[in-house]
Amino acid sequence: MTSLVALDLDSLSLTGAIPREIGWLSNLEGLGLNNNALSSSLPTELGLLTKLYWSFNLYRNALTGSIPSHFGQFTNLQSFKVHDNFLSGSLPSEIGLLATLEYLDVGSNQLSGSLPSHLGLLTGLKWLECADNSLSSAIPSEIAGLTSLERLDLASNQLRDALPSTLGLLAKLEWMDLSSNVLSSVLPGELGMLDSLKELFLDSNQFTGSVPFDWSGMTALRVLGLSDLPLLSGSLPVELGWMASMYNLSWLNMSATSNLHGVLPEDLCHLANNEACNYTLSGSPFENPKDCVLEFDCTESLCGCDCNCTAVV
Repeated sequence: MTSLVALDLDSLSLTGAIPREIGWLSNLEGLGLNNNALSSSLPTELGLLTKLYWSFNLYRNALTGSIPSHFGQFTNLQSFKVHDNFLSGSLPSEIGLLATLEYLDVGSNQLSGSLPSHLGLLTGLKWLECADNSLSSAIPSEIAGLTSLERLDLASNQLRDALPSTLGLLAKLEWMDLSSNVLSSVLPGELGMLDSLKELFLDSNQFTGSVPFDWSGMTALRVLGLSDLPLLSGSLPVELGWMASMYNLSWLNMSATSNLHGVLPEDLCHLANNEACNYTLSGSPFENPKDCVLEFDCTESLCGCDCNCTAVV
């Protein structure tokens, strides 16, 4: 069977170990063993599949052990998906050798250690999914090298320190979730350069300072999550209201972010491109929006809202 070019055994309730003999299929270009109950470590013989081209996909199994560094030999691979397993150890820096990779998904495992700076070498990468692990480094500034990136999901890890300003160089980015980490320091104004970004989630972190006025450059933004940021303070920039009235912002979540103060920008109450919302405003009431999703914990320091208001999504 050395002439076999594709092996697809998805959703067949397979159990036990991945056979080492698969590594002898020297002409294999695509491997799919998804949605089974395979429970072994990844055999080193898989590293012999140097002709893998369109896929190395082993997601939704019960695989254990680490991701072998010699998988960096898959230099023509487009899709590497091993999410929803029990893989541990660190993400090998050799992944940066996968020059043609477009989709990398290692989410929902038990990976630890750092995000390798070598990821920045993957200039053709479109999706980077590392959520629901125990990664604990800073986000490397070299991430700016991912010039084709459209989706970045690093949520639910232990990533720390400041966001690199180089995130603002990811010109094609449309979706970014960095929620539920321990990221700190001020929010970089350079994120305002992401004029293709549609959804941004920064909830449940330790950011300080205020919301940058520079973010008005995110003209495609529809969804912004800023909830559970107890150290975020200052007033909401009026530019955030412009994003609602002039552009696409339709969903803003600031619940459990209680140190904001000042006046709620009036334009946030005239969100034009939204789905559904009910909330009440008192004191100096604004017009009730027709279609909006606005979530926040009202406090006396944030003027223009009823402190008993609740959002309905």
